[in-house]
Amino acid sequence: MVYVKFNTDSFPGYDQSSGYYDASFRTGKNAHGCLASVPEGRHWLVAFGYDSLHYPHHFFGSLPIDISPVAGPRLTPCFMCLKNIDWFL
Repeated sequence: MVYVKFNTDSFPGYDQSSGYYDASFRTGKNAHGCLASVPEGRHWLVAFGYDSLHYPHHFFGSLPIDISPVAGPRLTPCFMCLKNIDWFL
């Protein structure tokens, strides 16, 4: 599960409840995920998952993203990261 906290400069942490986040999405077996209508600003993606092939099985990670018409394609690395890591299931 990938959670999104909109418009914050500070890392939201890994101990928040799901209700704290503004949006969430699941990725498919191909590790692709999609979130429609992301506003401009600085946002955080916080992901939690499970990988039966590695120990420890549970994992987590985070990534800040900036959405801006003048910032350039800064969102691209985020999608590349989520797309190419097959344990975001």
